[in-house]
Amino acid sequence: MPDNVVVELDQFTDIDTALRTLKKKMEKSGTFVEMKRQAFYMKPSDRRRLKEAVARRKARKRANAQAGDLERDDKRWTPPKGNGYR
Repeated sequence: MPDNVVVELDQFTDIDTALRTLKKKMEKSGTFVEMKRQAFYMKPSDRRRLKEAVARRKARKRANAQAGDLERDDKRWTPPKGNGYR
């Protein structure tokens, strides 16, 4: 379990700012991921199946990226729009 997350406040700190800071610290420390993981019991076989599925997706993504590198040898290649490139 991640360490406790602490947000220091002074008398002039706005509550919205403090909550935003707390949320960022909790995301960075992995607290939300841990809470979601512990929300329900997952059988070890289901956990293994999920882990294998994630590994297959990563391998497929890696293979597609390597195949895409072959297409990028063209000097005029530009990234596709709408895929997170800005």
